[in-house]
Amino acid sequence: MKHALLILTVLAISGCSAGLSPRETRTQNYPAFILSLYDYPRPATPAQPPTLPMRIAVAQIGEIAPPQAVLDHLRRQSGLFTRVEGIPGVFEDVSGSASSGALITSERQQVRDRMARLQHLA
Repeated sequence: MKHALLILTVLAISGCSAGLSPRETRTQNYPAFILSLYDYPRPATPAQPPTLPMRIAVAQIGEIAPPQAVLDHLRRQSGLFTRVEGIPGVFEDVSGSASSGALITSERQQVRDRMARLQHLA
């Protein structure tokens, strides 16, 4: 749960704009990653609040690294974070389907797998 909270925070901070990355694709974009969080089953036990200060990893979807200004801002919040590291948020796009419309089942699974990889890396 701690990782899910971390990734959600990271995505909220660093993925707030669309269409800015030349690496943004149908399955590699902010809305697809956020919506993939709702594909996981809800945990049986209530989530525990995070203990502060936390160590976090920050990714910007579709980019090699998040903006340095974001990392610097978070690092200055020493009461919240003991360590802030940038991680890559870009993946090889293997989607060969249509470029518009809803994601098909295999694309949704691809996005879920990518989100899981980010969580494990964090």
